Amino acid sequence: MNNIFVFEAANIASKSILKVMAAHPKPGLATPLDINALDGVNYNQKLDACMALIPCFINCVSIGIETAELKPEDSFTILKPALSTGEQGALLASKGAVRLRGEIFLLGLLCAAAGRLKSQKLNLTRMALTLTASSFVRGICERELFTIINEEDVKTPGQRAYLRFGIEGLRGEAEHGYSLSLRAAGLLSNIKDTHGHLNFRELAVHTLIYIIAENGGDTCIAAHNGIDRLIYSQNEARNILNNLSEFNLTSLEDVSKLDKYFRKFGISPRGSEIILESALCIMGLSGYELK
Repeated sequence: MNNIFVFEAANIASKSILKVMAAHPKPGLATPLDINALDGVNYNQKLDACMALIPCFINCVSIGIETAELKPEDSFTILKPALSTGEQGALLASKGAVRLRGEIFLLGLLCAAAGRLKSQKLNLTRMALTLTASSFVRGICERELFTIINEEDVKTPGQRAYLRFGIEGLRGEAEHGYSLSLRAAGLLSNIKDTHGHLNFRELAVHTLIYIIAENGGDTCIAAHNGIDRLIYSQNEARNILNNLSEFNLTSLEDVSKLDKYFRKFGISPRGSEIILESALCIMGLSGYELK
């Protein structure tokens, strides 16, 4: 039973990334029709990297099961090498183009949480998954961000965004209970339940715009484009949402306009894209199938 569950959970995590990858248009992001506005990564490169993550997610679920009796922070100590190996696998598969650090972190924690809950014979509710995942990384912002005091200490864009603007990014999202991921999952469920005629592409793009509007912690935009661009991106996303009575093809034209702006200035809301992937993973692991 555990072996079947391990593969199923890892498959849900990988599929969550793949489904979001295929959505179009995604402002400034890689899609089957566009490259990433910031670094030029294309769909096939990201696809290769994503497919290499399946062993990583399998390891994460397995570690969650095998360390269920340990303190969560001790489980994370064992989990960290698996996450690092996943990054190396993604880099190797994409020939150095894609690391997928954010996906591996947020979704890897969710996979480990699913394994832990399964081993403890607890229900995999959305709240149980996110609280368990969060418990693994208690204090991560203090350890990895609060100690950053000058540019020489910076090793990642997330740390740069924290040093310059006090933004905690995906570390904060994980430590504080996946708040935006849960809200995005709730929005996806509500729209699907009330507007069953919409396809996944429409659901995903609409929810991504919502996340961009709400995500003041997108460290990719903040670190590479500055806080003014981040605030402008949020405001433009809010304008798109405010102009909608119902999500339709006309609104996709507004999304395409935002896409042109992002591509002109090299803006890539990768943090928001990862939040959307996390939301799908939470839904999948808790048993809500979104087609």
